[in-house]
Amino acid sequence: MGNCNACAPDVSDPLVGLPTLHMGFRVPKAMEVEMDAFWKGHEAFMQAHQKMGTEGGDEKPRLLEFYVSKGMEFKNPMDPSSGETGFLIYMMSETYITPQGIANHFELAGKHWDGFKKLPEYLKNYGIVSQFGSAKVLTCLSDTATPFVTTKGSSCLHISMRVPVAKEAEMDMYWKEHELVARQTHVLGTIGDDNKAPRLTSFYIAKGKEMKDPMDPTSAET
Repeated sequence: MGNCNACAPDVSDPLVGLPTLHMGFRVPKAMEVEMDAFWKGHEAFMQAHQKMGTEGGDEKPRLLEFYVSKGMEFKNPMDPSSGETGFLIYMMSETYITPQGIANHFELAGKHWDGFKKLPEYLKNYGIVSQFGSAKVLTCLSDTATPFVTTKGSSCLHISMRVPVAKEAEMDMYWKEHELVARQTHVLGTIGDDNKAPRLTSFYIAKGKEMKDPMDPTSAET
């Protein structure tokens, strides 16, 4: 999505470097009702105990982004005509202002979200990717840390890569080149013509160490 710090060194509230939280579940279609209820319960908790924006402190954790997307898994992810596998993919993406916000988020979840106790089981049985604050924003489409405006029904695209440390420089350059192309050809926001420049409401790449226990950023790295 070039290096955002290099693109805008004077941004007062930069997006690059902010901590993120991501989860991906691959779930049998038969579990759709149960998993929908799990995530809708999480949404209700987030709406009651978090807030969007950079103002204030993190008694209510501050976020720039929060959504859960859902869709059928395709045999070839890059070709929707390839046919479905019979599994559903759920992807959750959250971007926080501070690491303390993530810590407070988990503390509040333990107190106020009944579904939180199911999370370890779901991660074990259905998790395909998860990181809880170990990854920070590396590249982006807009440098300023302003809330994203992704709404229900929006189409989403997610890619996750597990890369050896020896490939770090190569992969960083790959995503920074991707950032440069996106900045030249896409726009952030709802105004415009997708035939001229695709519109996005959320876009960044996050990078971080893989932890042996994703729910504990202080655990050892893999």
